[in-house]
Amino acid sequence: MTAWRSELAVPCLLFLACCALYAVNLDIPPDFDELYHVLAARGFAETGRYAIADGIYERGWPLTRVIAALFGLLGDDVWIARLPSLLCVASTVTLLYVWLRREAGNRAALIAVLLFAVSPFSLDIAHFARFYAFHGLAFLLGSICIYDLVTHPAAPRVRLIRGVIASAAFAAAIMFQITTLIGLAALGAWLVLQLVGPWLLSRNVPRGRRLAFIILTVVLLGLAIAAAGSTGMLAKLLGMYRSTPLWSADNADNAAYYHAWMILYYPTLWSLLPILLVGALSARPQTGFFLFVMTGVGLVLHSFAGSKSLRYVYYIMPFLFALWGIGLASILSAIVRFAREQTGTLFARLYPAHPKGILGLIVLFLSGAWIVAANAASVRSLLMLANVTIPPELPPTRWDLAKPVLAPLIRAADVVVVTSELDALYFLGDYDVLVSRSRLDERPGSDTPQFSVDPRTGRPIISTAEALAQVMACHRTGIVITSIYRWRHAPMLDNDVADMIVRSAKPVLLPQASRVMAYTWRHEPTADRSACSGPSASSETPAGAREEARKSW
Repeated sequence: MTAWRSELAVPCLLFLACCALYAVNLDIPPDFDELYHVLAARGFAETGRYAIADGIYERGWPLTRVIAALFGLLGDDVWIARLPSLLCVASTVTLLYVWLRREAGNRAALIAVLLFAVSPFSLDIAHFARFYAFHGLAFLLGSICIYDLVTHPAAPRVRLIRGVIASAAFAAAIMFQITTLIGLAALGAWLVLQLVGPWLLSRNVPRGRRLAFIILTVVLLGLAIAAAGSTGMLAKLLGMYRSTPLWSADNADNAAYYHAWMILYYPTLWSLLPILLVGALSARPQTGFFLFVMTGVGLVLHSFAGSKSLRYVYYIMPFLFALWGIGLASILSAIVRFAREQTGTLFARLYPAHPKGILGLIVLFLSGAWIVAANAASVRSLLMLANVTIPPELPPTRWDLAKPVLAPLIRAADVVVVTSELDALYFLGDYDVLVSRSRLDERPGSDTPQFSVDPRTGRPIISTAEALAQVMACHRTGIVITSIYRWRHAPMLDNDVADMIVRSAKPVLLPQASRVMAYTWRHEPTADRSACSGPSASSETPAGAREEARKSW
């Protein structure tokens, strides 16, 4: 019983420490994508459907359902919506520790999880009310079960349980993120190498048999690819793999995207990866090889995919940090011993009368502090906890500072046009038309017409100056609301639309610190009523006019 409690104590303390760490600044203003779940959770509580305005948002609905339940229990606040992510990231750290302690020892496990727990990846996802935390936990759990299934002999019942858990975990992961297929490709590569590799490398297997196996494998793979190509499945998969929304198109062909971020965050560990890999493979060959394949194949495939974001590879990071942990644990004693010997020799020459041991420890401490400070991830994590932004990160839009000025203008307007629909719904209460070339491009079809309805909100989307001119021509009064980040930003509100707004509307004086921009117009409608998809300027009540517009645009 005492041993069992000892084994359980460290994971429990680790989990609680992570929860306490991630609770710091949990109530910062919401990110745009978080509002999909926050608003849908509100809609579910009110209507029983995952409703946002007049639309439905069902992606990641289990998370939305959990958030709705938490809102009912604890109140409606953004920090409450982040609790599931916080708990999932803390659970991921704890699971990684328990598994790695068993596979590589306590020192490697502690190094890995301490680095991972305080990394910008974990802090970001723990503070993000989105499905990435669920996805990361599910994928890690499924991968560990498959690893154990292959490498740890067990009774049939235990093997069956592992298989069922892995299947359920991967099914949940795929439901949250289709990029799980990339992770499964990495897992599949490891399975093939783990199961077939020893046989191919064995000297007891005749060369001819090995060659025949390789040829047969290549032929079967070629036939599978040909079949997938003839049915159109291959083109569909490649299209999904390379598809890129307009807002992230700049990095679609940037294969060095993740490499650049890792060099920025972890220049020491990333540049020493080959040495740490050798150390990990020497100390724990089986576990090190598993982690290497999962990390290497996963990051390479993500690097050549179209859409890229650090959040997309969060589920790969536990494997990378585990690899670093084993590698560092294998060479740490040698590094410390070398440093102490060299500093002892140095101080013996410079300060023969002073104790060498204390001076050596001071040098080791300062050296370690320097390495921590020299890696930008440490600074980034501290700034995230302090809610401080530095370039290239941009300060958030302060809708709360702009709302007192915008609220009466919105109430008086016949139509409200925005470039950030979820922010408008969450902070300002409502909107009618969205201006966003990127959002319109996400609609199915190669040539989506203006005023197509976004099914997530049930509101129309436009992207051209001509379409906005039509909206202005059909309404006596209106307001366009955007932020400095979307103003003259081609995927959202481009130069042509901005120029038309400047010519046709009057700027609203807003606090500069809000980073919000707005323009209003008031004129007699110039378009014939039959040419308008919404109400004309003759509508008596702005609120009523806007309600009619939402039904008819």
